[in-house]
Amino acid sequence: MHRKVYGDELEPTLSAVADLLDLDYEFHLFRHVRTGEDVVVYRRDDGLIGLIHPPGSALADENDVVVTEPSRYSSPMTLDAARAEMDILNHRFLYFIDADDGRGKVIYLRHDGDYGLLEPA
Repeated sequence: MHRKVYGDELEPTLSAVADLLDLDYEFHLFRHVRTGEDVVVYRRDDGLIGLIHPPGSALADENDVVVTEPSRYSSPMTLDAARAEMDILNHRFLYFIDADDGRGKVIYLRHDGDYGLLEPA
């Protein structure tokens, strides 16, 4: 599995959305300035920008420019479990909290058909 790391600097939602749009990404994993949590902004199928955060996060009210939603997984999971979910669900990407280190990560389907992992530096 190809691994990429992202900078661990704190970033506000608007800046993350600007990065997502400027770089023409499908999703952008970042560490939020308000909470210090690893969260992801992404392009939703309805054309809006979504923000996925850990369940119970204070970011649930972060809805001025994004549609917020908690992670569908209520507890941390291993990378192997996340990969198995991707095999079953066939999504573009899956945001999860890693059971090994407690950090947010994204497993995604690459254009070559293999999986990639985006994780904090």
